[in-house]
Parts: sequence; C-alpha cells; structure tokens
Amino acid sequence: MSFQQLLKRSRFAVHDPLVTRVYASNTSSQRHGGDFGLKSPVNRPRMSRYIRLGKAISGWRSGEEEARFMAQWADGSIPWASKADRRLKPASILSPYTESTPEPEAVVSVLPNVDAMNDAEFQSYLQDIRARRSELRETVFSEMDVAADEATLPHAAAKGIARDSAAADFQVEQTQKDLKRSTKTIQPRPHRLHGLQYSSAPAAGAALHGRAIPGRALDRVNVYGQRSSFRALEGTNAEWVVGLGGLTATGGSGVSRVTDKASLSQFDYSRERPERGIAKFSVTEATVEAPPKVLALGVAGKRWLEQPHFSGARRPAPLQTFRFDLRVNEDAGATDASGERILPGSAEWVAREPSRGLTEAEGAMGLLGGPRAKRPSLASHRTSTRAQSDTIDSLLARIAGSAGGR
Repeated sequence: MSFQQLLKRSRFAVHDPLVTRVYASNTSSQRHGGDFGLKSPVNRPRMSRYIRLGKAISGWRSGEEEARFMAQWADGSIPWASKADRRLKPASILSPYTESTPEPEAVVSVLPNVDAMNDAEFQSYLQDIRARRSELRETVFSEMDVAADEATLPHAAAKGIARDSAAADFQVEQTQKDLKRSTKTIQPRPHRLHGLQYSSAPAAGAALHGRAIPGRALDRVNVYGQRSSFRALEGTNAEWVVGLGGLTATGGSGVSRVTDKASLSQFDYSRERPERGIAKFSVTEATVEAPPKVLALGVAGKRWLEQPHFSGARRPAPLQTFRFDLRVNEDAGATDASGERILPGSAEWVAREPSRGLTEAEGAMGLLGGPRAKRPSLASHRTSTRAQSDTIDSLLARIAGSAGGR
C-alpha cells in the first residue's frame, strides 16, 4: 500500500492558513439548505456539493474541480513522473512481469536556511563560519604546493586560486555533515515530483491490469496542437482531447487504416445523446511540467489575471496554475461477460481470447492491400485457392453432365 493510500484512509490532514479548504455537503437536504457545517448557512445561486471559502464566509467559490481531482489522482494508483524522467530506458522494464525498482534520488545541495533565521540565530551562524576559517583554508590549499606565508584566504582570492563556488561548496559539505536523520531542523529540499507521488507503483500491475478511469472525448486536437506535437500528417485521424478527473488529456483515436471504424465520437453538447464520447481510459503517461501554486494567490492574483486564459471576474485557483502532460488510451482490458475486469493470473485471465489489435489485422499499415511483407504470400494463396475452386467446379460439372446423360 502506497503512502497516498494510507493518507486517504486516515483522518490526518494538514492545511496551510493561506490555502482555502474544500467543504462538502453529503445529503440533498444539507445541499439545498446550504448547511456545510459552518456557523450559518451559505447563500449561493447554484446548488453545489463542494465549495471553497476564504477568510470571510460571505464569499465562496465552487470546489468541484478540487474534489474531482482528489477523487481521481490522490490514491497513488497513477505513477506521476517529472519532465526530467522522460529519457530512454532499458527494454527490460517493459516486461509486464518485471517489478520496477525506484532509483535513488539525487542528493540536493543543502544550504543553511538563512531566510528563516532570526537575529540571534544569524549571529550564531556567522560565528560558526568564522570559527571554520582554518578548515576552509586547508580545503582550498590541500592539493596545492604553496608557501606557508602565502597560504591565506586573501592571497587565494587575489591570485584566483580559490574557485568562486569554494565557499558555497564548503558550507554545503558542512551542513550535510551536521544534519542527522533525527534532526528537527527543516531545510529547503524540494520534492522531485512536487509531492504528487511518494512511492512507485508496481510495473506488473500497471501494465497488466491498470485502473480504468471514466472520461469523455471533448474535441479533436486543434491545428496548433498537431504542429506542436509533430502530428500534422494525421489528417482526419487527429487525437482526442479527453476530460477525466478535472484534467484534460490527449489520446489516440484508435483508427489505423481506412476501413477501421472509430470507437469514440465527440461528446454531444446538446445532450440529445449523452452517451456519446463517454468511455473508460487507462493512463499511459503522466508527466508534471510545473507544480500548482497554492500560496499567496491573492497577492499574485493580478499577475495571473493579466494572462489571457484567466478571467478578470474571478481569482485563479491552484489547479489552474498546474501544468501537466497526460497521455491516455481507450481501455481495452480483459473483461468477462458481465463487464467485470478479470484478475490477472486467474484461470479466466489465462484462458481469455486475446483481442486482435489493429497492427495484427490486414491493412494495419494504412493500405487496403495489407502489410507489404505479406502481400506475395497472400497473392499466391489467393491464386492457389482460385485454381482449386476452378478444379472443383469442373469436376462437379462433369459429374452433373454424366448423370444427366444417363
């Protein structure tokens, strides 16, 4: 069980005073009565199950976006990756039976948190640096043959012997030596994935039996999106923009040849056919481009509202500052007759009939004649079949003629 799943099942929660909290009403009577567990009912023009409140109860905003995001992405089942992790990896990890081993995180250079010190702590910090001048001098001149009268820090700075980063590197080394596992000092060390993931998901479960997320196909990727992702040659076979869990992702249309019929269609915004465009999707790639900004949004609101994609009538929400890249595919997992997913390794899973993929079907290369490598064999097979059919027809005609003559 991952750390996110443990937090989801616990009653522990930490909120920063500057972060607005999401309030929920469970029953319809509470929702229609405006009872969210506060001192007084909340008056609002629309009925919302989730709302967000600031410092004053009079002002509120909808919290549906945050609630949907937490419901879909906060259980740790989707392994997020940072933008730097998108690199070539050995092909052995693509095996669905290989468990992924998390790589050790790189050691972050830790400098003393000078901004968080008060006057007394800063004076103590300066005294500690002055007391270690001899250690810094020994570190700078340890690999150099310099006379004793010239082995001073001013001489090293004047002659260019010491590097510009020598003092900072020395402080980092001393800070790492001072820090212990049981230390109570908070040092600035940012999380690699901005807190979205604390443990790696098993590769076997993610590849064989990934969780299907309900979503809807909103629209095709526009021309700008096609050019930016080098997909302008797809023509009408453009990717879909899929909405799921309060976020938008991109996914293939599932069409690889002219004769293929698309399984997805655009969502019907007129609500005449509400089932159109709704399907289940599996996340194939989730990359964090930039973390959401949750602190001091009120102070930085003017800067965010100057951007064209923000309306001046409302303040920006944290999820609107979140930059990500999601890739999804329409879920084609193994299911039984009732539609329930089959457990990997069970008898039903072993005996299931694998579905023919588009790459295995004739014409998967986008041509009606089938793959080029199989065309000679297919032509010879058709020729032999036609010859055998002609021979059988001639024999049947002779038998019929002889029977009629008698």
